[in-house]
Amino acid sequence: MNAPQETTQATTYTCDNCKTENSSEAKFCEGCGHHLSEPCIRCGTIVSLSQKFCGKCGCNLEESNQQLHERYEKKLAEAVKQTKLHEYEHAIALLESVRKLNDYRFRSVSDQAEQAVSKILALRDRVTEDALRKIEEAKKAAEKDDNPTVVNLLENVPKTFRDTEVESILQRAQRKVRENQVLQSELRTGIAEKNWPRVGVLLDQLVANYPSELKYKELAHKVAEKLIQNAKRNATKGNFNSAIESLSAIPTIASTEEVEQLSLRANKAHWCAEQVQQEPFATGMLGRIALDYAKSASKSQTAETDVREMASRIKSYQLSNRCPLPRWKSSNKSWLGGEFSLLGLPQTDDLGKHESLRTNPGQFNVAIGLALQGLGRGRIKGDFATKKKKLLGSRRKKTARCWGLDIGSATIKAVLLEEHDGRVTIADTFFETLPTPTCRKSAEKSAATTLLLPSLMKFAEEKDTSENSVWAGFPASQTVTHFVAIPTLKEKLTQQVLDKELAQKVPLPRTEIEVVQWIGEADPANLKGKPVTLSIARKQYLNEYTEMFSTAGIDVIGLQCDSLALLNFASFEFAELREAETSDSDTIDEKENSIAFIDCGASSTTLLVVSNRSHWHWTIEKGSETANSLIARHAKVTHEKAEELKRNPAELSDPAKQYSMVEQNFLEVRARLETALRDMLNRNEQINITSTWCMGGGSLTHQWMRLVVAQETTS
Repeated sequence: MNAPQETTQATTYTCDNCKTENSSEAKFCEGCGHHLSEPCIRCGTIVSLSQKFCGKCGCNLEESNQQLHERYEKKLAEAVKQTKLHEYEHAIALLESVRKLNDYRFRSVSDQAEQAVSKILALRDRVTEDALRKIEEAKKAAEKDDNPTVVNLLENVPKTFRDTEVESILQRAQRKVRENQVLQSELRTGIAEKNWPRVGVLLDQLVANYPSELKYKELAHKVAEKLIQNAKRNATKGNFNSAIESLSAIPTIASTEEVEQLSLRANKAHWCAEQVQQEPFATGMLGRIALDYAKSASKSQTAETDVREMASRIKSYQLSNRCPLPRWKSSNKSWLGGEFSLLGLPQTDDLGKHESLRTNPGQFNVAIGLALQGLGRGRIKGDFATKKKKLLGSRRKKTARCWGLDIGSATIKAVLLEEHDGRVTIADTFFETLPTPTCRKSAEKSAATTLLLPSLMKFAEEKDTSENSVWAGFPASQTVTHFVAIPTLKEKLTQQVLDKELAQKVPLPRTEIEVVQWIGEADPANLKGKPVTLSIARKQYLNEYTEMFSTAGIDVIGLQCDSLALLNFASFEFAELREAETSDSDTIDEKENSIAFIDCGASSTTLLVVSNRSHWHWTIEKGSETANSLIARHAKVTHEKAEELKRNPAELSDPAKQYSMVEQNFLEVRARLETALRDMLNRNEQINITSTWCMGGGSLTHQWMRLVVAQETTS
């Protein structure tokens, strides 16, 4: 077999670019400089540019060149795509390698790439300039809240030119435009339905979003007129919620001083209407509020009926009960237990028939409790007077007449009780309002003694105390009371147990304190022991307090804290609290019926729970003077004027707003009382409160009983 012959190499190369004949050894054309050969893509053998196949390996060179041509065309197409996406730099980078081709076989795509790069550069500069212009215009439009213009401009700016800030501006404007489209749709619906309150609210938003649109402003004024008419019409009918809704819907641009005044009157009338419906007792104060309500709702039959009914109840009510207030609409169920009322007129021995008690109901109870103890009629036997005073008092014959002197933060009340044949009567009274309450902030620079002395001296001058005993009260906040139970022991051992209890719980020497102790009777089965209360006060305070009376010329022989004086009164007024009921039951689960008393003074509020076997009390430093301060601050009036407004809040220009903080304060007092009672009931599970009684000047403050004591506050 013969071996294949070697391929004879051509002696010359013809350049296909310029047709120049070149020697076989030439690598580049002598006519145009174009390369004349290249390595085979498969075996690397040098082949001419015009060869269709490799003479050594048979590779289809023409097909390989066609594939290269297609690859370059794909780059051209991808560059066009990236240009349309405004990715100009990426497009130019793709074209650079094609543009730089120096091969006549690919000249067509190379020329296309060259032209494309020029066009892309020009387009990039033009689009960039346009984008920057639109972004600048869009920012100015955004400052004017011209959101449609912002969207129109920035949506035509390529994303590659929108940085985080610009993107945020566009998104906000798009959101606003969508919202406005919804608003405009709802506006058309509202107008068709003649839902003017809804239309007013929508216009307020549209005017804010389109400040340059005159059509919205003009429509806002027209709708405002309709809303004002609706509000006036609804107010006269007593539909204050609808009136307030209409006035609240008036667009801001159409609001006037008349609208503000109408809103103020509507809110006040609505507040007054709520009071008439919610309060549990018909009072003169509520009657004045009802008149305001009826005046605003001149065409409301309900308002007119309420005024007549309330006036009738107040006028016809017989002051023959403890509570001097006739019942009204709301329930008087109490969260403490049973029903609640004002303990204004004591019924025992007809004390409540005295004119002073009728004039100031519920405000003499502590004074009565002090005088009762002076007559030996109180549950509590011990008192806080110093030993010297006790010795002086012991020289006196058993008194049949005794003054009870209640020193409050805002008033001084005194009652002279006289006992004859076991019956107690009121012989005289004294009631003096302090010019400035001792608990008022403006009075803090003055000592309480300085503020109290003029009124005490007036009492000493007007009332002859030389032939009568005087028992005075002092704030329960100056005492600390411990409630304990001890086993039934002999008297000497009982005292030893109590002394030990004091030593453990009071971090003061016995010589520095006065203690009033009360020991009750054990339960029938003697399973819980004897209830004991230990009330402690500092001697230093008691001595200084007693000195004040001496300065005023009043010889005080008995001194008792307000909460224990109130206990004396409660035990006297309610027969069921005076003697232990006989029972054949020895079970520990037997309920112990009790009565709750809440005394609200100017500076403090006391909760007292009393049964026929035990008692418990708690005082918080929050009274009616807090309400004065809140009204004074929010209504911008003096404390003296605030005291008047507290009694008649209908005189406030905007009670719904100016009285709201007072209402919140009452709810805070309620929360603290609830916590205290819950703690007491956790330790005394057998207590069952059957009724609740309110007293003290603070309890007469409008809404106090409903918000502090009622089961449902409806606020």
